[in-house]
Amino acid sequence: MIDRTNVRYPVGEIDIIARERGTLCFIEVRSVTSGVFGGAAASVTPEKQRRIIRAAQWYLSRRPPAGPVRFDVVAVDWIGGRANLELIRGAFEAPAPGG
Repeated sequence: MIDRTNVRYPVGEIDIIARERGTLCFIEVRSVTSGVFGGAAASVTPEKQRRIIRAAQWYLSRRPPAGPVRFDVVAVDWIGGRANLELIRGAFEAPAPGG
């Protein structure tokens, strides 16, 4: 169930905030028309992950989760005019506090 979309904070943005069976999911949506640099999933670089994590921390500081938290990616690769979608659950993790 989608809670919010296109959430912007001073430290970054989150494309989709949703819940799946008690898990709070922060979802990044990436779309590319060329696989030259590894496709949509590969475009979620470590720097992009850090910005998403900072935005999620901002969100969580105001709305503590009632369960687990997960970072997902929806990768959209356009091949021959057709969209190939892939949902990658748990695509990356936030480092442990203080880590």
